Amino acid sequence: MAAPAPTSPGKLVLEPNVPQTVALKYANGKIVESRYGDEKQVFYSLVDGRVAYVSLGLAQSITNLQLGTREPFFICKYWNGSKQQAPRYNVWLTPEGEAERAKLYADDPPPIVAADPPSELEMQLDRSLAAIQARKRDENLATRRPPAATPAARPRPAQPQATGTEGPVAVPRHTSPPVKATYGAAMTEFLLMAGRATRAAETALGAEGGSVRFDSRDIAALATTAFIQAARDGAIAWRPGECQ
Repeated sequence: MAAPAPTSPGKLVLEPNVPQTVALKYANGKIVESRYGDEKQVFYSLVDGRVAYVSLGLAQSITNLQLGTREPFFICKYWNGSKQQAPRYNVWLTPEGEAERAKLYADDPPPIVAADPPSELEMQLDRSLAAIQARKRDENLATRRPPAATPAARPRPAQPQATGTEGPVAVPRHTSPPVKATYGAAMTEFLLMAGRATRAAETALGAEGGSVRFDSRDIAALATTAFIQAARDGAIAWRPGECQ
């Protein structure tokens, strides 16, 4: 009778809100591509023959435990079953591991000034997490619109001067009297100015992370206010038959 074919090792499956005791077969894991997204995962072999795939953040938490060779520890998945809530994970030492760690530190406390160099896995985790954070920052910056450019102020032309008996004398500038706009042309101009002003305000607010939009009633109100003020200042000429 032929021997049964060997089966592949099982995968660690965590039941929500139920801590499990596991132990790593090897101290360091291996960073692999994830099948469920663009972020990477860390692969671990467990002493009971199973394998575990964990996120980079959870792998960093496991590394921070500073586990000994095949030292058991607890791992738990916290989740209320709702698809709107992402599961949270936590790892911690067993009571025996805590006692052994306390005894070890009591007999030979670790030096304070010296620090162990980071392992290759720790350096890979740091680089991967930094790359993910940099990519997210670039995506956030790309979605923001740049603020509207402020037009540069034009220099005022120098006033011409004439020569007098007591030195240079400023020549009075001859300006033509202001031309008053008619009702139709003035209202059109005020509507255009109000539209440009609201568009510039929307651009500035969008650059600050806002989402305010002005509708036609806001533009009309702004144009009407400016139109009334111009009429009071005498900048608008009224013609018979035009709307009052």
